[in-house]
Amino acid sequence: GNRGNYIMRNFLVFFGLFLALFSTPVARAELVEGDIAPAPTILQITPAGADSRHALTQAANAGEYVLIDFFSVTCGFCIRDLPKIAAFAREIAGKATVRVVGIDRDEARMRKYRAENPNNFPFDFALDSSRQAMRAYGVTGTPTYFLVDPTGRIVFVQLGELEPGNLDRIRDLIGMTRN
Repeated sequence: GNRGNYIMRNFLVFFGLFLALFSTPVARAELVEGDIAPAPTILQITPAGADSRHALTQAANAGEYVLIDFFSVTCGFCIRDLPKIAAFAREIAGKATVRVVGIDRDEARMRKYRAENPNNFPFDFALDSSRQAMRAYGVTGTPTYFLVDPTGRIVFVQLGELEPGNLDRIRDLIGMTRN
């Protein structure tokens, strides 16, 4: 009778709400090759140690690629990759600009780490303590790397530690000759 209809109707309403709440993807996936790179304006520390606010994807020179490295001072892989990234940044200067994006909530801790390791930062270090850039790129873990071409398109994505083959792929993409 009516009681059966009442229970069934309430069950369907509850089940519908359950599906609506729990089947909707909450986290957006990382951006992929071919996507347009977000360009949030973000506080960055220059190699000289000065604060500067500019777009994350802003290259040092027009026509350059930008390699973005999402980084955390508490991430062992990130710390291990940083000297490789610093050396690579020096190697590819003029072809590509490197930006390391610190996603730690504690800005003072990121500043302290950078001040204690100046040789590992021959590039701007973006302080994303609000995680605005991290959200824009859909980053869920560190390190995560994005290579953005001069038109603003993502042409390479790497989740996790960089392998030598990844650096070769980036060299090829930015048009560097390899010996």
